[in-house]
Amino acid sequence: MRWINGWSLVVCTMIALLCGAPEARAQVPGGDPIGDAFFPPELLMQAHAIIGLTDAQKGEMQAEVQNMRERMGQLQPQLKNERDLLAEMVSKDQVDEKKALKQVEKVMGLENDMKRTQFSLLVFIKNKLTPEQQAKLKELKVKMGGIQAKMRKAQQLAEQLKTQGGDLSALQAAKQQFDELMKQGKAEEAEALLDETIKTLDKDAKAGK
Repeated sequence: MRWINGWSLVVCTMIALLCGAPEARAQVPGGDPIGDAFFPPELLMQAHAIIGLTDAQKGEMQAEVQNMRERMGQLQPQLKNERDLLAEMVSKDQVDEKKALKQVEKVMGLENDMKRTQFSLLVFIKNKLTPEQQAKLKELKVKMGGIQAKMRKAQQLAEQLKTQGGDLSALQAAKQQFDELMKQGKAEEAEALLDETIKTLDKDAKAGK
């Protein structure tokens, strides 16, 4: 169930994003009808100005995230303990099949509880958005897919330049500006800045700077 497993990390970052952290990541629609039905929290916060996300909506989402954190905080240590027990059982030369199956059911039950908790949060977030807000986010998903691809390209060029001993100070300044533009919901300006940054990085990498 890839559409829900990936959200374990996404949800963990959501707390910071709801407080205004300028992360710039988004999932792109691509053949996953269940996952595509929801909106990445990162995209939601990047586009809060564009979609008109209200303080009341943010407050309700923050409260639900806190509830999820508390629930996950209870489940994670339980899951670790049960997994450790299962690992101990199956590490023996002869495995007691009945006990192992009973233990794996415990592990799977806790994993399902965690997935259910994550899924519940995604449903809650979507239901708090108006149809108009959801329509705007769907459009932005596609646009953010292009931006995300360009971000990967910039990262690759930066890594190449770094191995060549190049100066990355300009890149750091551009990243800060990019993050601020995204935080303000200025996706087009941010993409233009990203295009210019890629050109500069490509030029410097080819020149061996």
